[in-house]
Amino acid sequence: ITDFRFRNDTIGNVKIQANNSTAGNIRADIDISGKGNDISIAGNYYMQPVNGNEFNFDMNVKKLNLASVEGATAGAIRNATGDVTGQFNLRGTLGKPLMEGSLRFRETAFNLTMLNNYFRVADESIVVNSEGIRFDSFRIEDSLKNAATIDGMIYTEAFPNARFDLNIRARN
Repeated sequence: ITDFRFRNDTIGNVKIQANNSTAGNIRADIDISGKGNDISIAGNYYMQPVNGNEFNFDMNVKKLNLASVEGATAGAIRNATGDVTGQFNLRGTLGKPLMEGSLRFRETAFNLTMLNNYFRVADESIVVNSEGIRFDSFRIEDSLKNAATIDGMIYTEAFPNARFDLNIRARN
């Protein structure tokens, strides 16, 4: 697919290769490239669960241009710049998916629509595990360079009913 679009944002070119050369297993390799994006997803979907998993995929986000996913936020962010990188393993069942990995924000900035304020994240990471999303001294600045630091966890075991245990330190 050339110039794949989602909600008016062009994500890039999408290449999908899938086969079922092994009985009961669909192997898929997906590459997203162009428009500042370089992502690969590779793994298996099992017709019968294997080790309790209906699927097992590895995702390598070599570069994701934040501007190209503004549409996926349903208008929550706009004027995004910078990119994110990371690696994830996605496995489990459709009823209980599991994601583990990390995401690194590199020179990112965006306008958070509901606050109509511009925020910047220079070089920070979050960790995603079976419990949820972990922040460890995650620093974000507003348009006046006032900084906030976030530590703690957003527990997502009962998604979409998240539980928050965050410590946010900010001045001004």
